[in-house]
Amino acid sequence: PTVYVPRDFVHRSSRMRLQQVVVVTALLVTITVDRCHAHAAGGKRARETTTELHVCPTRGSDRGDGTALLPFATLTRARDAARSHQDDSGRTPVSRIRITLHGGVHRVDTPLRLDHRDSHVEWVAAHGEDALISGGVPIPPSAVTPRPGFPNQFQCNVTMLGLADLGSINATIVGATALHPELFIDQQAQTLARWPNIAANGSWQWAYTGGCIGTASASNCTEPGVDGFLWQVAANSSVGVPPAVSHKWADEVAPFLHGYWTVDWSDKHVALSGVDAERGGLLIGNANAALLTKASLGARYYAFNLLTELDAAGEYYLTRSGANAGMLYFQPADGVWPPTGGSGAYVSSAESLITLQNASNIAFADISFEHARGTAITGTDIRGVVFSNVTVANCGVGAISLQGFDNVVQDSSIFGVGGMGVEVSGGLHRSLTRGNNLVANNEIHHYARWFRTYHPAIMWSGVGNVYRNNHIHDAPHNAILGGGNEAPCGNPNPYPKPENPVIEAVCGGNDMLFENNLIEHTNFECDDSGSFYTCGQQGTAFINRGNVLRNNTFRKIRMQSHTNLGYPSVQAIYLDDQMAGWQILDNVIEDAQMGLMVGGGRDTVVSGNRFIGCDVAIHVDNRGMTGERPDCVGADMGNLVAVMAVPTWAKYGLSAQHPCIPENNTVTNNCWSDCIHFFDQSAPSGTTMAEQEATMAKWFSSGSGNHMCV
Repeated sequence: PTVYVPRDFVHRSSRMRLQQVVVVTALLVTITVDRCHAHAAGGKRARETTTELHVCPTRGSDRGDGTALLPFATLTRARDAARSHQDDSGRTPVSRIRITLHGGVHRVDTPLRLDHRDSHVEWVAAHGEDALISGGVPIPPSAVTPRPGFPNQFQCNVTMLGLADLGSINATIVGATALHPELFIDQQAQTLARWPNIAANGSWQWAYTGGCIGTASASNCTEPGVDGFLWQVAANSSVGVPPAVSHKWADEVAPFLHGYWTVDWSDKHVALSGVDAERGGLLIGNANAALLTKASLGARYYAFNLLTELDAAGEYYLTRSGANAGMLYFQPADGVWPPTGGSGAYVSSAESLITLQNASNIAFADISFEHARGTAITGTDIRGVVFSNVTVANCGVGAISLQGFDNVVQDSSIFGVGGMGVEVSGGLHRSLTRGNNLVANNEIHHYARWFRTYHPAIMWSGVGNVYRNNHIHDAPHNAILGGGNEAPCGNPNPYPKPENPVIEAVCGGNDMLFENNLIEHTNFECDDSGSFYTCGQQGTAFINRGNVLRNNTFRKIRMQSHTNLGYPSVQAIYLDDQMAGWQILDNVIEDAQMGLMVGGGRDTVVSGNRFIGCDVAIHVDNRGMTGERPDCVGADMGNLVAVMAVPTWAKYGLSAQHPCIPENNTVTNNCWSDCIHFFDQSAPSGTTMAEQEATMAKWFSSGSGNHMCV
């Protein structure tokens, strides 16, 4: 998948980093010094001194002493030198240790691992210098030659450049991570050769299934004996005749398909086991027959990892086996080599760049992180870790994933990752201990390259964390996702049977604040989804409380892809499957297919919001009284009763009265302009405002004071 980032964006980010470096570094020092004071042994004030170590990839040596004149060459050598200034507990006798990264590429083959011994350390770029921590193997211009017989294409042997592990798509993309090499040129992720191609404007083109191959009938792909499916080109598509018909893919080694196979809100990768050129079809094998549940309805997909389809600007192919193993073939976006953008070309190699475990009071500022095959930065059981004014880009899975307390991701740029942008969780659910994590003032865009659904810009869970002032844009699915059953938890069954107490775990979401975020052009590839999405399945609907979504702006939240498996409707704000207890206040929703959906939940306040140019502004329903009643009377109510017995939860004023009825919702003082419908909660008698409000009253809820915007 390709990320289309305007080339001047990279340069704007670079200039911004240089302008902000003094301010951000000053802020960073203040944060770190205060925390050092707070954790100083015996509560005594730490001495106001600094130990500074230097790392320079171009002129450093690990035999040096780490001074500016004799800097170290590697990050691990600097880390080990910093440890010599601390005791085994990680306490430091000085106020702070600063490790300064000088300009250039700081390569890591394995992640820099930090733990309790590395606390109270700042990692910062030297003033006015661009420091890049890269997990990639650089491709020098001299290693590349023209590919014979293919104009504007080039080739090189990456194993000769030091790339020992060529990865395996078969074992990775289909699973949870994408640990295979990718090609990046001038900070742009290149596209693994595919059919149909990505259009010139950056939009994805698709092929569609058209019946089954095997002993099953062509109209029912759920029967036993399904081996694959027939091609179908949509009437509004310009992708042309399927190449399989002409035997073009006969010799492909490991082709794959990526598609929305059963619903248009969930994607999956699957190996292509063969081609039936005679009948014009693809074979995926009986093991994947479940993917074809609705194939006859026209599931959309594309094929990738195809050398014979390397025919478009920005595409590449890596040979992983045979006599040509290690040969990389590619066609640069402008057909020119070497690249002219100044950032060079890399093939990702390292699985990750930074891992933190049981660490505290560590800060990173003004540094770029790129070219990890997996997630660039991960932290578990950490406290007081700060990422400020960093760029994290062009990684196979995610950018930053942190779990713990008092952690910060701020003033940073994140783009071009294969999955989610920032995942920050922390806090304890049963005791309602606050995580006090902060995600603020970041720009996160063009993410979810490989994993198109449920990999948001921001993933959240826990208690008492804040997500504010972020600009999120250009993504196929969610912008902000978490809480409820979407929240990552350390226990596979965090919500036990009703007779058992709710466990102490980082899961669900309580007392969260989302404010002043700007979200634009998301969910353009999926139906039945939310730009801001939280879901109450698996017994979580009634026990995520105290959450506030206020003063955010949503723009252009519409599905734009052709769909055969559903209907093209997405929500700017989506409280799904009886999710309850939210305050939705003073948000602005512009140009959305639906502004807000309250999907059967209770105790939600919707007030002061502005809906402009939406098909439907607000939808409220009573699904707990109908199709989702089994969930409601089971785990949902059971867990609600369980937390009502926990003293720390008394502040929510919870009630188990009127089970499964969406009671105590209030929809007041909202306004709409240029919307087709304002208030549509599926009232059976009609669509007038009075009828909608009368139906809510039957549910022990209310609606009043809603009006046209002035």
